Formats: sequence, C-alpha cells, structure tokens
Amino acid sequence: MISKMKLEMLPNELLLDLFEYFDCIYLLRSFFGYNNRFNHLIYIYLQTHQLNLEFISKDNFDLISQKYLSSLTHHIISLRLSNEQTPNLSNLLFSSNFTIDKFFYLQSLYLHYIPSLDILIEITYYCKNLIYLTDLTIIKCNINEKLKNCINLFHNIWNIPKLSYCNLDGIELKCFSLLFMSKISLTIKKLFIENISCDLSYLFCILNCTPNLEQLSTTIYSYSTNTNLDAIIQSMKSLKIYYQGSIDSLKTILSQMPNLTHLKIGTLDLIMDGNVWKQILNEYLSKIEIFQLKMKLEFEGNDTDVEKSVNQLLDSFNTRFWIEEHRWYVRCDWELSEITTYAFLYTLPYAFKTIYYLNECNTRSTCDDEEKYRSYKCVEMFENSYRKSMLLHNFNLV
Repeated sequence: MISKMKLEMLPNELLLDLFEYFDCIYLLRSFFGYNNRFNHLIYIYLQTHQLNLEFISKDNFDLISQKYLSSLTHHIISLRLSNEQTPNLSNLLFSSNFTIDKFFYLQSLYLHYIPSLDILIEITYYCKNLIYLTDLTIIKCNINEKLKNCINLFHNIWNIPKLSYCNLDGIELKCFSLLFMSKISLTIKKLFIENISCDLSYLFCILNCTPNLEQLSTTIYSYSTNTNLDAIIQSMKSLKIYYQGSIDSLKTILSQMPNLTHLKIGTLDLIMDGNVWKQILNEYLSKIEIFQLKMKLEFEGNDTDVEKSVNQLLDSFNTRFWIEEHRWYVRCDWELSEITTYAFLYTLPYAFKTIYYLNECNTRSTCDDEEKYRSYKCVEMFENSYRKSMLLHNFNLV
C-alpha cells in the first residue's frame, strides 16, 4: 500500500483525481487531519461532492461526528441522510448537536428513508436558515399522514429562502391542500409530488403558492365542471401528470399553461382520440414541443367490435397533424377478453417508468419504421394481472 508520505509527493491535481476513486467517508478517515495540505484538498473535494451518509455504520458515524464533522460543516455543500442502513441516523446527527442549519453553505439536501414526519418537520424547520440551499429531495420516506399533520412540513419547505428544486415524491397523501398555507414561494421552479393526489381546486392552490413554477409532476383526480380558475401560469414549461377525470377538467388545467413546451401525461379510463388531442394541443398548447402520452383503456364487445374500435382510435392518430407535422407516432397494445378488453395506447418511444405486460398481446402502430422508435429504456417496472409488479434493476430493454 502506498504510504501517505509517498502520496505527499504527488501534485494537488493528481491527488484530487485519485480522490475520485474513494468513498468520502474513507477519505475523511484516511486523510483528514494528516496535515493542512490534505485538509485543504478535502475541502476542495467537498465543494463538488456529496457527503453521503446513506450507508454509514453507526461506528463510523460516531467517529465522523466526534472527530471531523465540526471542522467540515462550513465546507459541505451537499448532504445525503438515510435511516435505511443506520436506523435513527437523523436523530443521532441532531443529538450530536449538528442541526441542519450548522451546514451553513449547504446547497443540496437529500433525505432518504426517514419514516418519521416529526423528524422531517424538525429538519426542514432549520432549513429556513440555509440561504444557499436550492435543492431538496425527500424520497422513500413512506410518509402517509393526515393532512393536518403534514401542513407544518409544507410550511417549512415553502419557507426555505432560495429553494428552486423540490422533490417530495417520498410523501404520500390521498388528498392534499395548501388552503391553509400562508407562505408563498417565489423561488420554487421545479416541484415533484407524484404521490400526492390533487383535485382541481387543490392543484390551483399549489400553483398559487408557487407562482413561478416551471416544472410540475403530480397526480390529479378531477371530474369537476364548475371550477372557475383565473390563475394563468405563464412560467410553466413542463408538466407531468397522472390523470383520472373528465375531459373538461383536463382542458381547464391545460388552458392555464399557455407556454407549456413539454407535456407527459398518463390517463386512466379516459378515451380521447387523436382529433380530441389535436384540438386541445392547438387551442391551449400552441408552443408544445414534446408530447408523451399513455392511455389505459377499456373496450367492451366481441373481438370484431374491439378490433374495429382500436382501428378507429389509431386512424385518428394517423393524420397529417400527427405524422407529418410533428412525427408523433402511437402504438396500441390490447388483450382480447370475453368480458372487458384492456388496452394501452402510448406515444413512441415509450416514455414511462411502468409498463403493463399483456400476456396475449395484439398490437398496432402508426409508425412505418418502428425500429427507430422501439425503445423502452425508461421502463423500471413490469405489471400484469398475474404478477402485480416486477422491478427492473440494471436491465436494458431493446
């Protein structure tokens, strides 16, 4: 093994290159405190690398917190906390007198597998003092609380002074409202709340609380036809939604986002043919550049009736508007059944994380050269009626 004395002979640039091959915790244990030069190099390293405590053992955490962390808090710009491998890690951090605001120059905070709402509220409360924090991610936390217990968490998050990227996909709420929110964030531009279900009025509460939003990902259920909305979101450029509801409600949503350039939408039990989509895109979304669609459909009738319905649906997407003007191709997969036929129509290439596998699949596409569009690289999970789901890790679909 190369000794530290021999490593000292290397120039700083080469040492920093070598640091790329080591885990941050290993670097701290091996080199921090050796001399001022190595300390300074680790400070430089932390300016571009995350302090990842996700897989740290309790023994290592105790060592890091007692020996190194007090000297590093003003040099760490990205921090990842997780209770998955080390239970109560976040509590251990606080009990060591390292509240999150001690990391004064923190720009990015990643919270993973922290199943306690109280801990999340405490962490985000101190974030209001972090004037450089721009990115917050909360995932796999399995927070499924009543709304009244969650409102403090959202108050805290919306109160972070410079927050622009906010990923809250780790929070699950069946019904969400910011009606009681007193804080408006002018800085949040990207908001991801895929597991928080909204109706139309709740959606526009979110938009009113984040008026400069540019990118939104959420789930919407709305069959309302009487909601009056007057908050046009000029800043919105990208929208990803899972939608179940009426066509009128969907039109209401999209009509408030005239500058949208990217729409990614999955619908359930909503049959909209190419003519309806064309009318929506032309009337409300004239600036659209990327359109990604997945519709889960149900057809009734015998095999002949179903095939006729599918052909009519696909023909409506096989027009000059879809093929020549935009090159937006679609495919429909369906599985014939004696009672109800399930079908999936989606744009090519496939752009969604989950794909439903039909055991005896019929398929038809509007694309003549499918080899150019036969890509399923976004898929992470299979679902079918026999096996609910199957995750794909490091598995390439061609």
